[in-house]
Order: sequence, then structure tokens, then C-alpha cells
Amino acid sequence: MALFNHATKEVTAKLVYYGPGLCGKTTNLQWIHENLSFKTKGKLVSLATQTDRTLFFDFLPVELGTIRGMRTRMQIYTVPGQVFYESTRRMVLKGCDAVVFVADSQAAMLDANAESLRSLRQNLLVNEIDPTIPQVIQYNKRDLPTALPVSVLNARLNPRNLPHFEPSPSRARASRRRSRASPGSCSSGSRSTTARPTRRRRRRRASDRLRVAGRQPGAGQGDGPRPARDREGPAGAADHGAGPAPGPSAHARAAKPPAATAPPAAPPPRPAWPSAVGPTGGPVFPPRSRRRPRSSS
Repeated sequence: MALFNHATKEVTAKLVYYGPGLCGKTTNLQWIHENLSFKTKGKLVSLATQTDRTLFFDFLPVELGTIRGMRTRMQIYTVPGQVFYESTRRMVLKGCDAVVFVADSQAAMLDANAESLRSLRQNLLVNEIDPTIPQVIQYNKRDLPTALPVSVLNARLNPRNLPHFEPSPSRARASRRRSRASPGSCSSGSRSTTARPTRRRRRRRASDRLRVAGRQPGAGQGDGPRPARDREGPAGAADHGAGPAPGPSAHARAAKPPAATAPPAAPPPRPAWPSAVGPTGGPVFPPRSRRRPRSSS
């Protein structure tokens, strides 16, 4: 039964998507969340594995506007499709006001659909909910080649002649592509797994290139081979068509002894100031006068 809150003037109803595993319950909820206005929908909470198997439930709050002065809210849930989550199904069904049974139209899933429908009726009775609450059936995956005719599905799954619907083929294909791509895709705002090389890695690559070229990493520009424009002589600078002058070979550079460098010149001696510098190196001040000032009297 829907919950009425007269203090806040709100009415809340609960809708549950029920069905076998991998029939498209979570995909329905994702499509509703993507096609509703951001003002009327809340945050989609989905507890699923990498293969889109719901572990606990999916939850989506939706606001439907105002009815007779009461703000109407819809809480949409999905149950896990695996059989060993029977207790979770029973807990999610507690207090529901309507059920959408999502059936897989493939011939291989006909028995699973019937078993899930029997589980739905049993869990409603356990939660003391009338099995005749509003229910609809959605025949999903109608675009697959192994899908059974609707008449065969109704004869097996719809003895009460409940309202049944089929999803749009184009929307079904788009939802299936999106669900197949969701396990490997990154969440919004997350970076890709292939990150750019770090600064240390780029520095290591540059040092490897210099080592292959015959230069030591971190050495000056005068060490190792120089580029062609630095080896050009006056003739090469005057005549650009002739190309740069050939430099010495690697063996010649290795055999040539390094040029002797002159030692650095010594700094000039500090000038001596005997009249201004004392024996301790400090300044010398003139002595004070010891004459007492004359009194004015």
C-alpha cells in the first residue's frame, strides 16, 4: 500500500521489476533514468557485478508531480535474478504496490520464466500481499532470432490475461549494446588506464637516447658529437649549397688527447689599510679627547 505523509503532503508508491536472471530488469531502469528529466529523477543506485549481475537490488526514485495537492513519488526497485538470492527477492518485494514482470522471450528461457513467475506469487503471499495487485508483463528480447511468439508466451506465462507489452526493437538493441559495453567502460570522470609517461620515465628515455648517441647524460654541449650546424666552418657558412663541412671521425675524436686547460687565475691580494684597520682586522677609530668641557659660570 502507498505511504501517505500528511505532514509533508507526500505520497510514495513502490514499483518492483521482477523476472529471471539477465532478462533486462536493470536495463529497463537504466533507460528510465536516462530519459527522465533531471528535475524529476533521483540518483540511480545499482549494486551489480562486472557482468551486469545484480547482487542486491537497483533503486531509482522518481517524482511524478502533484495529485490533489500531494506530491507523488515512485520508488522503482529491481530484484536479483539469480535463484540463490531468494531471500533478497522476498525482502525487496515487501510493501510493493505494483509489479512489472520482465520475461525473456527466448525459447531456452521459457522454464526459467515460469519458475520466476511461481516465485513471485509465493513471495507475495509470504509478505502478506494480495497476488492480484496491479501487474503487467513485459516480453523482452523480441528482436532475437530464438524469440518465441507472443501467443506461446501468453499461453504459458499469462493465464490471468494481464496487460503485456513489447519493447521497441531499436531501443532494445541500443540498451543491449550499452549493457555489453558497461562492464569494460570507465565511470564518468575517471581517467583511462593508459596514462601518460611520468617525468622520471621521460627523463630516463632521454638519457638512453644520449647514451646511444655517444654522449653522457647531463654533460655539457661541448662533450660528444655536435650537430652539423655547429661543425660548419666559414666556407660552409658562406656557401649553403655545398652543405656542412665534414667533421672528424669518431676514432680521431677518441685518439685526440684532451686540451690542457690553464689553471684559474688567483684572486688579487686585498689592499692593506694600516691607518684604518687594527691588528684584529677591525676599524681603528681616533682616540677620544679627555678634556672636560668648561663650565659656563
